[in-house]
Amino acid sequence: MGAENAKLLDLIEKLLGALPEKEAFVIDALYGLGGQEPKNVHQVAEELNVSIERIRQIWSKTMARLTFASMAEVMNEILEIDPTTFSKVKIVFPEE
Repeated sequence: MGAENAKLLDLIEKLLGALPEKEAFVIDALYGLGGQEPKNVHQVAEELNVSIERIRQIWSKTMARLTFASMAEVMNEILEIDPTTFSKVKIVFPEE
């Protein structure tokens, strides 16, 4: 496994570890992370004893949360910014 893959797996592990247990389980189960085969929404819903719609809601909320968290992590790494200093950083978007 290359260094980039190891870095990516480490980031995924960190992100999942920061999620509530049910959200982490849903993402882990649907995508087959941790070396297991991916499950379909019916299997995950049955395992958690919830509706398929509830799994979709959990997935949607979690993906939004992960997108934000992973973007913040990548920005921290690229810009070498301490997250505690975010309030001191002024973000300026380029003009069109």
